[in-house]
Parts: sequence; structure tokens; C-alpha cells
Amino acid sequence: MDRIEKTKLYLVWLSCKDFESLKDDRNRKLLEQVWKKIKNDMQFYFKGYSVSLQSIIAKFQIIKLTLDPRVPFGYDPQTHSLIYNLWKLFFTLPADESFCIPKPAWQMAGGLIHEHDHYTFLKEHEMIGKPEEAQKEFVKKFVFETEKRAFSSELGFYESCRSIMPSYQTYAVTVKKWTKEGRPIQKDIKPISLSKEDALASLDSAITQLKDVVKRIESGEDYEDFSADQSIMDCEKMAQCLSLQIKLDKKREDYPKIEIKM
Repeated sequence: MDRIEKTKLYLVWLSCKDFESLKDDRNRKLLEQVWKKIKNDMQFYFKGYSVSLQSIIAKFQIIKLTLDPRVPFGYDPQTHSLIYNLWKLFFTLPADESFCIPKPAWQMAGGLIHEHDHYTFLKEHEMIGKPEEAQKEFVKKFVFETEKRAFSSELGFYESCRSIMPSYQTYAVTVKKWTKEGRPIQKDIKPISLSKEDALASLDSAITQLKDVVKRIESGEDYEDFSADQSIMDCEKMAQCLSLQIKLDKKREDYPKIEIKM
């Protein structure tokens, strides 16, 4: 496990112990270092794609990090910023497993494409900068169209990744105990080597899951509700996997946020 991966674990622990301390200069620099590495890893998957990572970064400039379990990742048109759940920015949960793995760069990139499409849809309809109530009404009216289009863009991006998908190294991690300084002292870290075929199988699994989500939207399910429910379950499971001592309240409306530059 390299320095950046150790830093991810520390920042996740610190977010539970004292979220406001993430705003200290030292910890903010650590967040920025991790985000820089994530951007560098994502860059590979934009090769030859119609939208560049640089153009997306130029449009948003700011990302906000929160512990709100209802928010996995999203575009906030009121503040024109991207919002990430801090834990889910760094880690993800394989289906039916009791460990976390670092979120793959191709999956992070696909999420960016999805949210960029939301921004593009609003811009095409001249809604950027409109009053908050007007934007909420617009999103409510066009939620089916905008989500279906965004998922289509994300799926298209994943399809473009097929020909360039490399083999890569990752790891599975669980933590049982932390020191007072935020070092995991009872942990299980297992290196994982993914061949190109393994990586493509993981990509295919993500594509299948997205297609299932589109079917649920088409059947009339409330996307915001089931997306929030899934995100809450993921965060609760992640807290168990990493022994994070925090009670997540899905009804809480005032989760703090920290801003960093994209």
C-alpha cells in the first residue's frame, strides 16, 4: 500500500473523528494530493473520448466533500459545483463482499461524465444561474429525461474504455482497530492483481448495473429515492468494513462540507 492509499484511510478516519479538521492547511493539502492522484489516474480513460477531463475540470473548478450518506456524487446547480461523499470518493464495495477496494479510476471518470451531462442538459435549456426554485421545478419535470440521458453518456464512456482497459493492481481492505492518531493497527489488506480480462469483467458488471438502474427509472421508480437508499446502505456497510465510529443520520440536513479545487 503506497503513501496515497494510506492517506485515503487516514482521511476517512479523520472525517469521522473531526470533520472540521479537514479544513486545516495540512489536511487540506493531503486531500488535494489524493485528488491530484485520482485525476492523474482518470486521465488515461479519456484517451480519444469526445469530452476531455480538462474541459470538465474547467467547467466546475470546485468540488465539495461531505459525509452525507444520501449523496454518493452529484452536480449542484445552485452552487455550480460537484459534491462527493468523501468515503465513496476513495472507496467502493464489491457486491456481496465484506471489504472495501479503492474506487477504480474508470468508474470515477464515468461518474464525472454522468454529472457533466446533467450540467450540459441544464445549460442547453438555459437553466444555469436561474433561481433555485426554478431549477428544482425544472429538474423535477425532466428527471426521467435527464437521468436517462446522463446514464446513456456514462454507458457510452464505459464502452469506449473497452479497447484501452489495462490490467492493474488494487487491494481489498478491512480495518478492525485504529490508533488515536488514525493509523489502522488491526487491518487486513490483500493485494489484488486484475488481468485485462478481469478488469473488463468488472467493467461489464458496472454496465449491467447501470442498465438495471435505467430499467428501474423507465418503470417509474423514483430515482432520487432509491439512489439515496442505496448510498445509505453502502455507507453503513463501509463504516462496518473500516470500523468507523460514527452514526450516520439520513435525516440530517446540515452535514458540513469542505471545498477543494478540481
